[in-house]
Amino acid sequence: MKRFWLAAALLCAAVPGAVAEEAPRVIEGEAVLNEGSPALELRQGGEHGPYLVDGEGRALYLFSGDRQGGPDGAAESRCHDSCALHWQPVAVPADGQVPKGPQPDLVAAIPRADGRMQLTYNGWPLYIRTGDDPAAELEPPPTVEAFGGRWSLVSPDGALLGEQHAAIGRPAVPSG
Repeated sequence: MKRFWLAAALLCAAVPGAVAEEAPRVIEGEAVLNEGSPALELRQGGEHGPYLVDGEGRALYLFSGDRQGGPDGAAESRCHDSCALHWQPVAVPADGQVPKGPQPDLVAAIPRADGRMQLTYNGWPLYIRTGDDPAAELEPPPTVEAFGGRWSLVSPDGALLGEQHAAIGRPAVPSG
């Protein structure tokens, strides 16, 4: 068995590109924007209009169970443990630079309970739905009920997008 792992390691070292470096990194359940694409962009949705995506084209969500930051107080993520495995908090890249967005004055970051920094848009902490594939031809659902709240795509002005609940051919996310 040791020979197998040694051969696999040598193959990966010898073949450039054998290990995909462009895939999003996941660190303890938190999505991290790739170093080379720390942008927040808009994608034009079919029925529900434009919504926020990261530099890789992954749809970004906000959670109604979080506390939105603003004049009345700081934003707070309330998605931890199993929630953060299904809805990965979008962490600030390792270089600490907060990416620009369609409206740069709406982009900021907040500390999470574990000390990492999470991106916010219009005061809402941002998340990526585990399993979403930006290359898929299906649009992400505009809203999903899970973990005691509503997950919504983010509109250009940082508001919840869409009032309809849609599965759009995707498996349900556990409500745990």
